[in-house]
Amino acid sequence: MILMYEIMIVDDDAQILDMVGLVLKREGYSVKRAFSARDALEQVEVNTPDLFVIDAMMPEMDGISLCRKLRTQPHTSNTPIIFLTGNNNPQNVVDAL
Repeated sequence: MILMYEIMIVDDDAQILDMVGLVLKREGYSVKRAFSARDALEQVEVNTPDLFVIDAMMPEMDGISLCRKLRTQPHTSNTPIIFLTGNNNPQNVVDAL
């Protein structure tokens, strides 16, 4: 039996979604895309992925706020999260942790 892990990529940049999604698909993962934090929250009500890859900086709701919301929901509270960011501010690392 082959297990296919599902990864949700959350980013407001379509090119990043495409690029990261392509790499993950080549490695055999099932990929779901969300163009915003709100979109991600709506999608996880229907299907919870095995892993989130979240852009730290997005309009309306940033990745840290999305992470906090995901951690309060029983079905996503233990789902692993990886942050993507182009910002090298050490405070972002502290906030993410």
